[in-house]
Amino acid sequence: MKEFYEQIIEDFNNKESFNNVFNKLDFSHNPTFILYLPRVGSTFLQQILLCTAKIGYISNLTAAFWNKPEIGSSLHSKFFNDSFISNFNSSYGNTVGIFEPHEWGFFWRKWLDIPSNEIYYNPESKINWDKLRSKLIVIEKILNKPLFFKTPYANNYFKEIDTYIVKSNVIFLFRDPYSICNSILKARKNKYNSLSVFFSSKPKDHSLVIKISNPIEQVIAQVFYIYNDLLELRSSLMRNSYITIKYEDIITKFDSTIKKILNFTDNNYEKYLKNKDLLPIFDNRNEVNFFDDKYKKEFNYFFQKYFKDFNYENL
Repeated sequence: MKEFYEQIIEDFNNKESFNNVFNKLDFSHNPTFILYLPRVGSTFLQQILLCTAKIGYISNLTAAFWNKPEIGSSLHSKFFNDSFISNFNSSYGNTVGIFEPHEWGFFWRKWLDIPSNEIYYNPESKINWDKLRSKLIVIEKILNKPLFFKTPYANNYFKEIDTYIVKSNVIFLFRDPYSICNSILKARKNKYNSLSVFFSSKPKDHSLVIKISNPIEQVIAQVFYIYNDLLELRSSLMRNSYITIKYEDIITKFDSTIKKILNFTDNNYEKYLKNKDLLPIFDNRNEVNFFDDKYKKEFNYFFQKYFKDFNYENL
């Protein structure tokens, strides 16, 4: 009996429509979404999980066919080997290697009706949820694993995804906000040679941060309001539909943290135990230097302004 991906490739090569293959399909598993802030190690976590768990993730190979994901997913399934170990290289969320993970921005912007990569929520979106649902079901069938997505667009559209596509599970990924703010400012400086150029995702109401002219305050407000969005979303979800993971625990409590995620995603430990000794020792990125000491007093002032009542330890 042919694998599903083999049927897709054969139909594509024969230039036949393969829509008939997809009729009356439904999800076999609830998808999992990582919901996260910028600079929390989300790519890093996904690279760990693709080495230790059986997840249907979006690789660079799949993402290259963002407008024909049936083809990209089929090629991924044909050539991916479960013994694959990530190279753990990434630069601002971008990875190198055909089986390394991808955020799939082109796909999500198309289907969520987002006109630009500068926008993370479009209140006027006209979304065909039925067609998007069908696309994701097909991808799950081709990959033959529970779907696992890491995209910043899910932060602001998760309630709709959960309602109109399928009940989904969430891994909330957090990091100490002081370190996040420092890392974003360092990224602005290194990537753009300017603190004034906006970097990474925005809160749902991006006017809250865009109108702030001071770049130090803008970054701290960016992190504060995204945290608010995620915590408000978390409070609205059923307790058994999510877990909260902290970057610091991945570094200091690696074994128990990964097992917590494996349990949540219904993965056994077989792949993890087989591959964990092949994984490198990871550095604690919270221990890096401050981005520029001449801004430290100003940074601390604005951080206190926004986060004085924020208790990260109790999240």
